[in-house]
Amino acid sequence: MNRHERRATRKRSRDATDDEIFGEGIGNHGPLQPDAAAGMRAVMDKVVPLIPGYDVALFLIEKPERAVGRLPRFNYAATVDRADMIAVLRAFIAKQEAGGAVLDRIADKPPTQTRQ
Repeated sequence: MNRHERRATRKRSRDATDDEIFGEGIGNHGPLQPDAAAGMRAVMDKVVPLIPGYDVALFLIEKPERAVGRLPRFNYAATVDRADMIAVLRAFIAKQEAGGAVLDRIADKPPTQTRQ
C-alpha cells in the first residue's frame, strides 16, 4: 500500500470525536475557536498558492499569560500529514537547540556597527 492509499483509508481528524482528539493527558486543550479557524483557513488559502512546490504550516499560539495554570493552547494548519509535521518539528527543535546561542546573538549590535 502506497502513501496515497494509506491516506485514503485513514480516519481524518474532522471525523473524530472530541474525546478521541482531546483525551486524557492533553492538558485542557480544547477545539479551535470558530473565528480562529476561519482566520487560519483564510491565511492558508492565500499563502499556499504563493509558494508552489513547498509545504506550508501555520501555527496559532495562545499568549502564555492567558494560559494560567495550564500549557498555552496552540493549533496548526498544514499541507502535510501529522507524521510529517512531527518530523519537521523535531528537526526544527534540534536546529534551534544546536544553534540557539548563535541565533540569539543575531539581534545584538555588531561591534563594527555594520551587519556581518
